[in-house]
This record gives sequence, structure tokens and C-alpha cells, in this order.
Amino acid sequence: MAKPEEFSALRMYGNKNVFEKRVEEGYTEVAFGGGDWVGNQRIVRLWAFFHPKGKIATYEHPKFDDGSHIMRGNPFEAKYSQRKFQKHLREFQIKLGAKSELAEVVNNWEE
Repeated sequence: MAKPEEFSALRMYGNKNVFEKRVEEGYTEVAFGGGDWVGNQRIVRLWAFFHPKGKIATYEHPKFDDGSHIMRGNPFEAKYSQRKFQKHLREFQIKLGAKSELAEVVNNWEE
């Protein structure tokens, strides 16, 4: 009997190229989160990358509801100051999980 495939947020919502780029840019930690519907939009999944100098970069997966269909938006990257990132988290009701070492996540990436 075949073993059921495990759900992997990293495999489903991650992009190894983005993670590797953030390591090269000096980011050291990463956290995974998601948000609730706010109006007609939602940040379904978000990867937040933290730099020792306080910079924060994200890789985000949005969804939109036009009233008759829920549409997946294109994943996008963004960069924030700490203050603007906190505002973004509040605005889209995003809850982040615990931080992990970014280099370790990239080194243990399973395709």
C-alpha cells in the first residue's frame, strides 16, 4: 500500500530560488504564516525573511474574491521596514509561526 504523501508548506508554497536569494542577501531567519479574509482579499500564505540589520522581505500568496469566484493571485515578493511589516501583518490579520534558521531550511530542502 502506498504511503500517503505528507503535506509540506515548504514544497507547496515555497520557492527555492527566493529562499536561496535571501540567504545570499544575508537574511538569517524565516517564518511561515497566513492571514484571514480582509474585505475581498487574503494573504493565504506568507514567508517572512529576517535580516540581522532589521530588514524584512516576504514571499506572499494572495487570493481575491470578486463576489462570484475566488481567484489565486500571483505570488509576489516585497520588502518592509519593521514598522511597515507590523502594519502589513495587522492589516491582513496575518499570524506568523516560529522563526527557523534560513540556511538550515535551504540545506534541508526536499524537492
